[in-house]
Amino acid sequence: MWNALLGAGSIGQTLLTAWIAKENPRNILACARTGADRHQVGHARWKFLTWCADSDIPEVR
Repeated sequence: MWNALLGAGSIGQTLLTAWIAKENPRNILACARTGADRHQVGHARWKFLTWCADSDIPEVR
């Protein structure tokens, strides 16, 4: 799916960015469920929020 979306031009890249934004909170929750300390969970959240802020999609930003 990743390569197909990248090959689809700007629309595909926009869809891929939105899909990543949908999936990343799941990774944060999974990190919290594994018993990771607050620093690790906070760092994962910071990475997600920074990635969203840097995106070119207003809905993700």
